[in-house]
Amino acid sequence: MKKAILLVMLFCLLFTSFSFALDLNTTVNYLARQELDAWGILALYSNSSSIENQSLEEVNSSTIMTDYESYIMGAIPLGLDVSEYAVQIAAAQQENGKFADLIHTGGNYLVNSHIWGIISLYVSDHETYNKEQALAWLKSQQNKDGGFPVFSGLTVSDPDLTAMGIVAYHILGLDENSPEIQKALAFIEESLQKQESCETLSWYILAKEKMGLSIPESFYKKLLSYQLKDGSFKHLKESKNGSYIATWHALLALSDYQNEISIFDKLHNESKQRHEQKENEKNKI
Repeated sequence: MKKAILLVMLFCLLFTSFSFALDLNTTVNYLARQELDAWGILALYSNSSSIENQSLEEVNSSTIMTDYESYIMGAIPLGLDVSEYAVQIAAAQQENGKFADLIHTGGNYLVNSHIWGIISLYVSDHETYNKEQALAWLKSQQNKDGGFPVFSGLTVSDPDLTAMGIVAYHILGLDENSPEIQKALAFIEESLQKQESCETLSWYILAKEKMGLSIPESFYKKLLSYQLKDGSFKHLKESKNGSYIATWHALLALSDYQNEISIFDKLHNESKQRHEQKENEKNKI
């Protein structure tokens, strides 16, 4: 009798794993058919899917800080050298600690340019900036409800940006015991009860994976409930059509779960390894 029960349990485990992998494969196939930007490339890379034929346009002509930051997120998976962009981002940190809205001319309004400055320099292994000041500015932007606003000074918080802020907090040394992160997680969880979306669920999972925190299986099941037959994910439950943006969000989150490592740590480790290889090659000359 015990052997029969064990066999049934083993079958269920294998079947569950197979079904989960099959769901990700249909999503990978959907994304591979799209015209990809940096985020689509990153999502495929996170799932160890082929990105050999993908390319990214350089952003030298842009003045927008987030263009440089997002470029880094897609360029590292492609094996491109991002050191020039990383240097420019680090140099754009202002006296108040904030990474500027515009790459060469400053700006103190966009919270996301600061958060992604921290993240992009981490994943590129180029953390030559004042972390203490960067952390102080980030803390100053957190609202009383625990969330972060899109624009500095607003009292309305955004749950997706708040999850990104948690990733930045963790990079800067805060852990799950810090009141800032505890308040931010509570805000996202409350927001999900009021208005759930594929992107917010995905960012909640990505933030907790970066923190190394356990995530209830129910959250992955919720995320998979947004998936359509063609592999795409929809933005809201009531949506009828799949969304490219929702799909790459979901694939990133589900790949983190499957890989048991944060995509941000994976990129950081790869960048660090490349830098070490370059140093070793220099020393041989």
